[in-house]
Amino acid sequence: MRRRAAARKGSAAIDAPHPLDFFGKLVWLDGRPLLKTIEPYRRETFERVLFSFDDGGRLKHNFALIGRAKKNNKTSDLILAALYRLLAWPSDAGNDCFILANDEGQAGDDLALAKKLADRLVFLYEAKAIFFGTFADMAKCQEPIVQEFLELDSMDFEHYFGAQRPEHHPRFDTP
Repeated sequence: MRRRAAARKGSAAIDAPHPLDFFGKLVWLDGRPLLKTIEPYRRETFERVLFSFDDGGRLKHNFALIGRAKKNNKTSDLILAALYRLLAWPSDAGNDCFILANDEGQAGDDLALAKKLADRLVFLYEAKAIFFGTFADMAKCQEPIVQEFLELDSMDFEHYFGAQRPEHHPRFDTP
């Protein structure tokens, strides 16, 4: 079933595939069709967040905060939603996707999955693409900022700081 977006940008309709149609063309890491790995409640979340429109044809959501218990595909769904918006949704100026995490461990999980799903990447620095290639090639890149990023990505805080983690100062008060 081929579904297209009824969204409008100004006066022109946006031609974007439904997220489940997009995911239907993909396979999971173990080779199974991706849709066979996505439970009905997760499919509904993708549709509601990524493909719901108001009466004027505009997207209802530009971000979502979704909480679930541990080991319920939060990281997978985050990365899949980002890939859908980045690759399948048209934009005159290009698309940006930001993946935010609560802590280093979650950020590491997010990056690890993204690395498994992507076979090429672009490293942007000061509005210039300074690297394009595979993750393996990135390790050989001589650009200092790329090496600094890779070092931070692999940093083991316990190794560097012992049991004492660096002091954390949240920007917002929590109840």
